[in-house]
Amino acid sequence: MNNSVGLSRGKELISVAVFDLRGRTCSTEITRTKGSAELDVSRLSAGVYVVRATDREGRISLARFVKQ
Repeated sequence: MNNSVGLSRGKELISVAVFDLRGRTCSTEITRTKGSAELDVSRLSAGVYVVRATDREGRISLARFVKQ
Protein backbone atom coordinates (compact mmCIF):
# COMPACT_ATOMS: atom_id res chain seq x y z
CA MET A 1 0.00 0.00 0.00
CA ASN A 2 1.38 3.40 -0.97
CA ASN A 3 0.95 5.98 1.78
CA SER A 4 2.66 8.89 0.08
CA VAL A 5 1.91 11.25 -2.80
CA GLY A 6 4.67 13.07 -4.64
CA LEU A 7 4.37 16.50 -6.26
CA SER A 8 6.80 18.03 -8.71
CA ARG A 9 6.34 21.62 -9.82
CA GLY A 10 9.74 22.80 -11.07
CA LYS A 11 9.51 26.01 -9.03
CA GLU A 12 9.93 26.31 -5.28
CA LEU A 13 6.68 25.46 -3.51
CA ILE A 14 5.79 27.88 -0.73
CA SER A 15 2.44 26.35 0.21
CA VAL A 16 0.96 22.86 -0.05
CA ALA A 17 -2.45 21.90 1.36
CA VAL A 18 -4.72 18.86 1.15
CA PHE A 19 -8.52 19.13 1.16
CA ASP A 20 -11.34 16.60 1.12
CA LEU A 21 -14.17 16.99 -1.39
CA ARG A 22 -16.16 19.08 1.09
CA GLY A 23 -13.35 21.65 1.16
CA ARG A 24 -12.11 20.79 4.65
CA THR A 25 -8.36 20.99 5.22
CA CYS A 26 -6.85 17.61 6.02
CA SER A 27 -3.85 17.16 8.26
CA THR A 28 -0.90 15.55 6.50
CA GLU A 29 2.83 15.64 7.02
CA ILE A 30 4.51 17.43 4.11
CA THR A 31 8.20 17.21 3.26
CA ARG A 32 9.25 19.95 0.84
CA THR A 33 12.35 20.26 -1.28
CA LYS A 34 13.03 22.78 -4.02
CA GLY A 35 10.31 22.28 -6.64
CA SER A 36 8.76 19.17 -5.11
CA ALA A 37 6.90 17.85 -2.10
CA GLU A 38 6.12 14.47 -0.59
CA LEU A 39 2.82 14.08 1.28
CA ASP A 40 2.35 11.42 3.95
CA VAL A 41 -1.28 10.37 3.48
CA SER A 42 -1.20 7.35 5.81
CA ARG A 43 -3.55 9.03 8.32
CA LEU A 44 -6.20 9.95 5.76
CA SER A 45 -9.36 7.89 5.42
CA ALA A 46 -10.18 6.27 2.10
CA GLY A 47 -11.60 8.81 -0.34
CA VAL A 48 -10.84 11.46 -2.94
CA TYR A 49 -8.68 14.45 -2.02
CA VAL A 50 -7.43 17.63 -3.68
CA VAL A 51 -3.91 18.99 -3.30
CA ARG A 52 -3.32 22.73 -3.77
CA ALA A 53 0.28 23.82 -4.30
CA THR A 54 1.42 27.43 -4.66
CA ASP A 55 4.85 28.31 -6.04
CA ARG A 56 6.99 31.34 -5.26
CA GLU A 57 5.54 33.21 -8.28
CA GLY A 58 2.00 32.81 -6.92
CA ARG A 59 0.88 30.18 -9.43
CA ILE A 60 -1.55 27.67 -7.98
CA SER A 61 -1.75 24.05 -9.11
CA LEU A 62 -4.54 21.66 -8.19
CA ALA A 63 -4.44 17.87 -8.40
CA ARG A 64 -6.77 15.11 -7.27
CA PHE A 65 -5.79 11.77 -5.81
CA VAL A 66 -7.63 8.75 -4.43
CA LYS A 67 -6.64 7.21 -1.09
CA GLN A 68 -7.69 3.57 -0.93
